[in-house]
Amino acid sequence: MCLNTAAIYRLELNDPVGMFFENAAADILARIECLLPDNYIEKVILKAQDLFLQNGITSINDICIQYGRYLELYKKLEAEKRLKLRVTASPNGTDNNLAEEFENSRSNQNERLKIGPPKYFMDGSFGSRTGLLWEEYDDDPGNMGIQLYEKDELEQIISNNAAKGQSVNIHAIGDKAVSILIDVFDSTKHVKSSKPRNRIEHIQIIRDRDIKGFKKHSITASFQPVFLYEVDLTRERLGKERLSRVYRFKSFIDEGVNVIFNSDWPYGGEEFPKKPDGVKYIGFEPLLGIHAACCMQMNANEAVTPIQALKCYTVNPAYVNYREEELGKLKKGFFADFAVLSKDITKIKAEDIINTEVIETYISGEKVYEVKESLDSFTS
Repeated sequence: MCLNTAAIYRLELNDPVGMFFENAAADILARIECLLPDNYIEKVILKAQDLFLQNGITSINDICIQYGRYLELYKKLEAEKRLKLRVTASPNGTDNNLAEEFENSRSNQNERLKIGPPKYFMDGSFGSRTGLLWEEYDDDPGNMGIQLYEKDELEQIISNNAAKGQSVNIHAIGDKAVSILIDVFDSTKHVKSSKPRNRIEHIQIIRDRDIKGFKKHSITASFQPVFLYEVDLTRERLGKERLSRVYRFKSFIDEGVNVIFNSDWPYGGEEFPKKPDGVKYIGFEPLLGIHAACCMQMNANEAVTPIQALKCYTVNPAYVNYREEELGKLKKGFFADFAVLSKDITKIKAEDIINTEVIETYISGEKVYEVKESLDSFTS
């Protein structure tokens, strides 16, 4: 039931004005992307790669690819030895042909380029007031968001993927969206031999009982700590009473759920602080996310420790990507993928993590980035 949602009005001069939401907006962006030549997209990928390496990132999930040509470009760059990052590429699950195209590429995946699970969207976002809530938006009475799939459709999606031994990744921001998904997992019968590592993305507000559902079904909870900078927006949308149920990192960890952190970049919220060199953080940087998870919580009871946050960026993502025997740890037999920092973030004050620099980045033991000048006196 993928909805195309728009609010279009006419001005006095008959000019259209308004907003497109969710799938309608995605369709427009997709049409624009079609006009971009491959060499332009290739340059963008390589520029992004440079930014990631500069910030200590060695692996990424390109989590909702719209066109097969993006996968082909990754393959091309990998064949030419220009893809330094480890990439897990996932299709938009709403396009069955694209999902099948990605599935067929599994036989050719390698240690640098993997195929990930398809992604589906259960609801919208807080920003556009389309995240699906149990109660109305505090700043938009009567509006409780939108639901993009019915339960029977979700059951079919989860069952069909499980039958192929495939996991799913489902976007769900609002508490009602998450509740519906947990109910669907309760009623869905997986193939006995299949043990998919499903994940739910964002979970920006949730009820207590649904956290237990993650543990029951071994669902990974995927969070973006940088959204904690959206303090004003979150308060406007939800009001004060619901803030105790937002961004519940520690509650999930305490329940024994596999929790991962990432950026969901690009980010459209409030401004970020500056790095030690005076340049502002962009929003995708792990050091910014770790700092936010430890120090920016709207609900103090949900703050995590630096070592917990570090695991959510390393060990735990390796598991959900089926790579726990080769990535996520500095261990014999694992790939030597790591970053060298100017400070030990597990020993300094959490508030100072944001003032830490990435000195070097290594992938498979190869130095792929080195800072030109450090503001700190770095010693091993």
